[in-house]
Amino acid sequence: MQKLNLDIKDSRLQLILIVGIALIIRLILLYLSRNLGLIIWDEKDYNLLAANIIKGNGFSFDGQTPTAFRPPLYPAFVALIYYIANSANIIYVRIAQIIISLFNIVLVYLIGKDSFNKGTGILAALIFSIYPTLLGFNIFLLTEALFTFFLCLSYYFLLCFLKRERYICVILAGFFLGLTCLTRSLILGLGFLIGAFLLYRRRADLKKSVIYTALFFLSLALIITPWIIRNSRLFHAFSLIDTASGAQFFTGNSRYTLLNRSWDFHPDFQKDYTAAFQDYIKAHNLAANEATKSRAGIAKGLEFISGNPLLTVKRDIIKIFNLWGAEREIMAAFMKGYFGPQDKWLIFLVWAAIIFSYSFLVLTGVFGIIFGYAENKAAGQFFLLTVFYFTFIHALVFGHSRYHVPLVPLIGIYSSYALLNTGKIWNSRKTAKFKFSIGLCFIFVLIWIRDLAVFISGKA
Repeated sequence: MQKLNLDIKDSRLQLILIVGIALIIRLILLYLSRNLGLIIWDEKDYNLLAANIIKGNGFSFDGQTPTAFRPPLYPAFVALIYYIANSANIIYVRIAQIIISLFNIVLVYLIGKDSFNKGTGILAALIFSIYPTLLGFNIFLLTEALFTFFLCLSYYFLLCFLKRERYICVILAGFFLGLTCLTRSLILGLGFLIGAFLLYRRRADLKKSVIYTALFFLSLALIITPWIIRNSRLFHAFSLIDTASGAQFFTGNSRYTLLNRSWDFHPDFQKDYTAAFQDYIKAHNLAANEATKSRAGIAKGLEFISGNPLLTVKRDIIKIFNLWGAEREIMAAFMKGYFGPQDKWLIFLVWAAIIFSYSFLVLTGVFGIIFGYAENKAAGQFFLLTVFYFTFIHALVFGHSRYHVPLVPLIGIYSSYALLNTGKIWNSRKTAKFKFSIGLCFIFVLIWIRDLAVFISGKA
């Protein structure tokens, strides 16, 4: 097999061409979605919060009662777009998210270049620019576009620090991770793992290692602390970025948790959650508010886990399968006609493109990380740390294929490495690394077969 080659002499021109093609594709999708309203519950929440911010009612659903149920940054972003456009038309948010995704193309190129070389960066940027699910999420009023962008920025500056060891890089990594946390709070725990990672990577010089780690945490804290103080004062008790975490944790760890759809609600769940909340505040003599309800959800979820360890392990394994399962959200949107009436052949084409792109990306990404790890161990360790955290936190709470989407740009970098080094990888087909890669790919294929079987059986 021959090694693929890209002419990296004109990488800037190639990148401009990729961005141009990406813009055309996104404008076509924008046109197709011109009559698409808010269809997902999360979208309606974000839009309502943004509308109240614009009206001067603060961060509130009803315009009167302050809330912390959602992280603040995405509703604030939507409100800012509405303010600038002088209109609450969601098309302006979609345009803003398209612009962000175009910047993210450049960012993916830079991460790929710093991880390996310019050729890897160009191919990774191309993959990101045309990846179907990412294209679709630019259209919805959901956190994916903004969250992915901030995650990539934090990732890039941490790679810059590992490569160049500059103070500004580690400060910016913490800064942008803080913005990522304010967009989707489950990422907060990654900050602590990064801190430990920084201490480990610079363990030979303990003094510098402590300084770098402290700067990372200080910049992270600078971003998230004001909102934490606001929430804690609002509820007269310590509260982190949002109060939805308790409900989410209890959703995935209660007697009513659905085995194959842990993110979904059983008809009796809300009644159970309300009862658990009332029992908790009575037992601890606490005021009834969002923060104590969230704490009740976490406490009752932990109580269920401790009393049902084997069931929890079974559920967690299935949550991991759900997380890394087929990307069905955009497929479902097309099939339900959200992008307007489409011919069956076009729906099938979209379905095939999504299934193929995701499976191809993951399978080649597996070979990329295993064979490319030795070329940049620091980047490989950070990538694996990030993937591990996403997998762990969603196994703990609940898994959904939507939640692996922000990792697609990073997986794409290792997929690109594999595609540019097919000859090297094929020539190593008798090695343990190749066999290990095949084994991991086989596990992913089993996950997707199970996912399909559950879907066909109607238990999805």
